Amino acid sequence: MEWAFGPAGFAAAEARIEELAAGQAVARVANEESVVRNKEESVARNEALAAANVRLRRRSRIGRYRRIRRRSARCAMAPAGEDCPLTRSGRLPAMAGLSDVELDALVEQAVVDAYGEDEQLTAFHAVIGDALAVPFRTTVLGMEVTVTGIDLLPGSGIVAVCARGRHRQAVGILDLPLPTPPPAGAEWIAALRHWAP
Repeated sequence: MEWAFGPAGFAAAEARIEELAAGQAVARVANEESVVRNKEESVARNEALAAANVRLRRRSRIGRYRRIRRRSARCAMAPAGEDCPLTRSGRLPAMAGLSDVELDALVEQAVVDAYGEDEQLTAFHAVIGDALAVPFRTTVLGMEVTVTGIDLLPGSGIVAVCARGRHRQAVGILDLPLPTPPPAGAEWIAALRHWAP
């Protein structure tokens, strides 16, 4: 393009510069909108992936607990003196010897979506209720009892429901003496003890 000298040429040059500046401004606004849109889409995608991961973790954890619960329930109800039909030695894996790191990991798993002590205690109740293989036999104050379930009582926290004949008694889960070997899922009681103030 040839530029004419003089006032007309300068006016044409200024008009062309303004036109280019306006085009750059439009391109800059479009680019900023694109960046914001991409960022919003990325955040939404990440949130959806995080929610899906939480659902998968819960589903996987619940499935694992149910499998453990079924297996250990069969072992707990084996007749006295007989080996557990599901393990070579007849003994369930012991929970003794869990390190602080392992206990911290269990606590983190239990309270992953819980905020505040009340919600965390409720989360532990749910996890222990799902994982602990009941019924199992143990000894409380020299008497053999059968632990039939777990409950969450106001003022008492998580309790084990113990039965002997017609009698029922709630015993604090942290005060419950566990048999040897402990039932499957007892590691969550150790995690609760580790978490408790």
